[in-house]
Amino acid sequence: MRRLAFLVLVVAAACKKDEPAPVAVDAAAPVESAKATSTPPPAVDTGEPIEARRKKVTKLEDEPALVAASDALKKHYGGRVPKELSLQIAGRAVLVDGPEKPFAILVDATGAVRWTKERPAAGIMPPVGPLALAGGPNGRIALAVCDPPTTRVALRIWDDDGSPFADYDAMDMDDCTTLSLLYWPRTGWLIVATRPGTTKAQLVKENGSMPWRRGMEIGARSVTGAPASVAVDSDDSFVLVQYGALSAEPGARPHAVAFRYDVHGAPLWPSPADLGAAPVARIDDRIALDRPKIGVVHATLAKGVEADLTSNGRVTQRQ
Repeated sequence: MRRLAFLVLVVAAACKKDEPAPVAVDAAAPVESAKATSTPPPAVDTGEPIEARRKKVTKLEDEPALVAASDALKKHYGGRVPKELSLQIAGRAVLVDGPEKPFAILVDATGAVRWTKERPAAGIMPPVGPLALAGGPNGRIALAVCDPPTTRVALRIWDDDGSPFADYDAMDMDDCTTLSLLYWPRTGWLIVATRPGTTKAQLVKENGSMPWRRGMEIGARSVTGAPASVAVDSDDSFVLVQYGALSAEPGARPHAVAFRYDVHGAPLWPSPADLGAAPVARIDDRIALDRPKIGVVHATLAKGVEADLTSNGRVTQRQ
């Protein structure tokens, strides 16, 4: 039995130009039906080229999409929704995160549920590793999935109506501590996975090609597998920020360090930029990034500690 049913890439001769080639999905794997409303499907607002926003909520009212999908959520969790939910939010798409019972929701511009996915990682047998959500072109939604048993990271893409569009075997990864996913407009999806000692990335282009072979090692290569946060700072480059060591000396305190790469994965700075020492006991936190304007990435390291990073590597810290 195949653990990861959608890893064999099948190139369809009927693929549209500049669209990813679809992948065969195991017919035995259940595929959730799209639950469309009568509202026409507007394109998902992917916002700035940054990762999905992550937050925790303790009641459904804290996120409108959860309220809209409350009946489906209660059914999904056997009548009782957990007291705390971890969310990833990309435009109007929401992923209720967690390896046990993840749940995906897309709402339309009016806030009504367009579709839900009770098994967004259908086709992967447990244990499922970290998940990451992102938007895409033409209202598409993407989900990156780490599958430890097969040492693979896959990318699944749905059309705006919830129907399967494509699945990709993106890269090799022995295991994943964390997973990040970013839609890079007019370029593709950037996937970054970490585990202790390794930070690895892959670019899945909009036409389905993957130029970085089986993945490329980049970033700080944190000893703990600290999360890597990514943001596109220009049309042809991205920034990665992660807690890591600036010094090889024993006991050296980790710093938030930033790297900049081009579309080929080549570094654009001779050395990483230092955004400041990591708060004590916070080195495994995910650093939140946003892009206030082209050429500037804003990083939130911890409560009250922020920094602006320009494309030339200049860092301005805020307290």
